[in-house]
Amino acid sequence: MHYLTLELLRMAKRYQTKTLGQNTALTVLLQIPPGSSAPNRAQIEQAIAEGERVARSISDPEYDELERALLDGSDFQRALRTYLDKHK
Repeated sequence: MHYLTLELLRMAKRYQTKTLGQNTALTVLLQIPPGSSAPNRAQIEQAIAEGERVARSISDPEYDELERALLDGSDFQRALRTYLDKHK
């Protein structure tokens, strides 16, 4: 059971990191003043990569305690409750 929960956690972490990264990149791109030249593909990809880096710095610590509890077989319910309460 812990294995399935861990896999679900890792999937959620990937999804959160990706969406938070894309949202961060979109926010940066939307701040380009009107009339400026449109960003090229490389600039957009760079903004997404930077957004995902920032997102990992946020999401990794949030998942660490829960992931550790699942890996060492200890009671993960407290860590899960903390995470869920934070993201209601």
